[in-house]
Amino acid sequence: MYDDILFNEINTNIMNNDNSLYNPYEGYMKGNLFKNLYNEYKDYKPSRLIPNNEQAEMLLNINQISFMNQDIRLYLDINPNDRDMINKYNENIVKLNELIKMYENKYGPILCTSKCNSEYFSWGQLNFPWEEVSR
Repeated sequence: MYDDILFNEINTNIMNNDNSLYNPYEGYMKGNLFKNLYNEYKDYKPSRLIPNNEQAEMLLNINQISFMNQDIRLYLDINPNDRDMINKYNENIVKLNELIKMYENKYGPILCTSKCNSEYFSWGQLNFPWEEVSR
């Protein structure tokens, strides 16, 4: 939708074909990036998240990469010398910043620490995705 190339890169290339990790979407849905640490609860299957517009898709991608980095940070707390994971973390930081910048250029600030792009503080004036206001 907004950038199919970037979306595909997020969901495939970041993992560098590492079989021990879920792709960002699957890890986000399961709540665990590491395949060997995921324990399915009985017959529970996570529902698929299907964004209904471009803004929701962009937010989903931001959330996936944010979650992925959080899980990698936790891993690095106990494995601080794992160069491969440090590299994945650093690559993801770049991707996350790109995604946030793309989102903010189109829809306004997403983080309370984001730069204000107008003459007045507009955080309270923004419509959030769940407020279903057509643009």
